[in-house]
Amino acid sequence: VVGLAVGLGIQSDPPIDIFQAIYNEASDRFQQGYDILESQNISPRRVLLSPDGSTVQFLALSWVADEDNFQLDFEDDQDRFVQRYILALFFLATGSDGTWKDS
Repeated sequence: VVGLAVGLGIQSDPPIDIFQAIYNEASDRFQQGYDILESQNISPRRVLLSPDGSTVQFLALSWVADEDNFQLDFEDDQDRFVQRYILALFFLATGSDGTWKDS
C-alpha cells in the first residue's frame, strides 16, 4: 500500500508543529488570509502552509498578503480578498513565469 501511495503522489501531511512554525513565521496579513481561506475551506492547510513554499496556493496567498499593491483589508472585504487570491492562484497555476506583464 505504501508503494502505491508513493507512486500515485499521495503524501501524508507533515507533523502539525511544522505547519505551526510556518504560520508563526508568516506576516500578520498572511496569517489573516490563511485564517479566512482555511475557515471557508477554499484551500487546505497542507498547500497553504507549504513547508518548502513551492505550492501555487502558498505563492498566491503570499503575493496577495505581502506584495499586492492593492492591500485589501481582509477582514472588512473577505469576498474581494478571496477573489484576488483565486485570480492570483489561476495566474500562477496556468504556467505563469511569476511576473505580470502589461501588454
